[in-house]
Amino acid sequence: MFRELGAEEVIEGGQTMNPSVDAFISAFDRVNAERIFVLPNNSNIVLTARQAAAMYSESEVTVIESKNPGAGIVVLGAVDFFSPGPDTTAEADAVASSVVCAMVSRAIRDTAGVRKGEYVGIHAGEIVCSSSDLADTLNRLASELDAVSSDVIVLISGSGVSDSEAGEISAAFQKKYPRTEVISRKGGQAVYDYILIIPISS
Repeated sequence: MFRELGAEEVIEGGQTMNPSVDAFISAFDRVNAERIFVLPNNSNIVLTARQAAAMYSESEVTVIESKNPGAGIVVLGAVDFFSPGPDTTAEADAVASSVVCAMVSRAIRDTAGVRKGEYVGIHAGEIVCSSSDLADTLNRLASELDAVSSDVIVLISGSGVSDSEAGEISAAFQKKYPRTEVISRKGGQAVYDYILIIPISS
């Protein structure tokens, strides 16, 4: 998805697999551009990205404050990085900060009000809702985050979600939010059954 939106390089990562400074620098070398914009897309690796940018002397490297994959996707779709101007960084940072990104995953242990194996809706590191049903959890999460106020909702299904199930969920969302464009994509991510992206208009 990131490559389709114009990313030249995508550094693989994931839970407990944060990329190193060397991984960033190798990616900078492969891009081979005068100006490079980096979208960390995870709050845990912003510092590493900044360290790599400070160490790299072959190009001007700018780190955008995208701290989740939703912010990165929306920023790539909204900002023209191929003809950057003096306000490009500020524009990208503003877009990144306006995106709500939440996830649905399975609880790996019993916690207060949540049983192991239940689906949990997570936003900003906190459990927002939970249910034994995936679609119900995703719907509750969207409602809690005021998805109805957005012009676009992006649903990215994980590896454990079948194409038919993803299609049913997407159709249900479109019916529930008839004035909103619902975009459904197969992400194939392992940890999160769904990533929910809600761009908030200013």
